[in-house]
Amino acid sequence: ISVLMDLVVIALSAYFLFKDLNLNIFHYIIYLSIGWILTAVFLKFYEVYRFTKTIEIISKMMKQGVIFLLIVIAFFPFSNQSIFNIERIALFIVGSLVLITISKLFLFYCLKTYRLVVGSNFRFAVIVGYTPESIQLKELFESKKEYGYQFLGYFSNKITNPEIKGNLLDLKTFSTANQVDEIYCSLNEVSNIELKDLLEFADENNKTIKFIPDTKEIFSKNLKIDYYDFFPVLSLKNTLLNEPVIKTFKRFFDIFFSLTVIIGILSWLAP
Repeated sequence: ISVLMDLVVIALSAYFLFKDLNLNIFHYIIYLSIGWILTAVFLKFYEVYRFTKTIEIISKMMKQGVIFLLIVIAFFPFSNQSIFNIERIALFIVGSLVLITISKLFLFYCLKTYRLVVGSNFRFAVIVGYTPESIQLKELFESKKEYGYQFLGYFSNKITNPEIKGNLLDLKTFSTANQVDEIYCSLNEVSNIELKDLLEFADENNKTIKFIPDTKEIFSKNLKIDYYDFFPVLSLKNTLLNEPVIKTFKRFFDIFFSLTVIIGILSWLAP
């Protein structure tokens, strides 16, 4: 939704501001859309999560705006007939970025309010390990209701108490039965073999696994760090195919390719 809204703003702004500058406006809109998407992928512009801070969104917006301005200007030297109008370009950039920023922040805060008021759009989470850091993370889930996390329990092979739901074998059954979205793992509590098994389980069952940095060794590994308020959480780095924009375009390409095969080849082979 966010990507589509941004592209609509860019297309409409470009049409009304550049249509009389003696250029092919439809080609230019396609050029701007592709430039915006490529810049967004490069800068990870759409990597905004429920725990992202407002200042990070504004920072992403400023970086995106600077590079997009260069893309807007770069078209004119290659179009001999077009009229370079700096006032129109400035108005386009400022207007588009203001509208996109407003829509992005509006959507961000609407989702936060939606979680608080309606009590939906939750992510169900469990924690492997019972350590001071694990307890702190659980308290953060409960205090930051706008993040939309529902904590379902601890799991541990080393400790037993009323707050612990079971061991790591119980975790798999529990996660499947309760549609757990995210597993937070304390590396002090699991061996390398158990961690490998957890990673395989998470991959096979479409669960997200993240790590609680309760040991200094984990910071030396090639992991991505996010902050839930001031609490650091580590996760495996995503590949390019995990980028939201790339996933969307891959889905459209898959549909387009499938329709091409069905209509262009299969209809001819089996009319």
